Amino acid sequence: MFDKLLAKLLAEPELLPIQLIELSDLQAVLKEADDKNVFSRMVFPRLQAEQKIDFLKVGEDRKEHLVVGFNLEDKTGARYTQREPLEPKEIGQLYQLFFRENYPKEISPNDHHFVVLSEAGKLIGGLTWRHLEDNNILLDGIVVSSSLQGKGIASAMIENLFTTMAARGVKVVKAHFLLGNYYMKHFFEVDKKWGALIKVLNK
Repeated sequence: MFDKLLAKLLAEPELLPIQLIELSDLQAVLKEADDKNVFSRMVFPRLQAEQKIDFLKVGEDRKEHLVVGFNLEDKTGARYTQREPLEPKEIGQLYQLFFRENYPKEISPNDHHFVVLSEAGKLIGGLTWRHLEDNNILLDGIVVSSSLQGKGIASAMIENLFTTMAARGVKVVKAHFLLGNYYMKHFFEVDKKWGALIKVLNK
């Protein structure tokens, strides 16, 4: 499996490792927890030691693609999964949650999404982001169901966003001042040149 992954990287050097569906096949043959942890950190160097991820191969034939699932655990021990949406319905549910929680989020065709689901499969949170110039992104909105706020879910979402974007070669994550005090607790800094809160990745 590892040889197959290397061959794919050599054949298509423009692809990032996290775009390769072969990662799912390789993870599936790893049985030891330590091996899985080492493998995950090879793909995501920023990954925290205790963080667990799953590589999910979705779609069929030529439409297959890789979706990375981050396993979250809140302060009470409840477990969740953070990943890209698998179907349009999940995107709609995310925007509905923004609306219910009175977050002033505008729907944009430029939005990209991460959703967070409970073990029962209920969408309880998520975030949106957009591409900017020079391979940077804007964290455009983040939301968690009011009944679950204050349990560390949003913090975990932000850390996983940093991990994912660093693996994609993103240099800077920009954020709005709307949640300035909260964002500044999570390593964002005010930058006068950008006129915004930013987080520099891959230092």
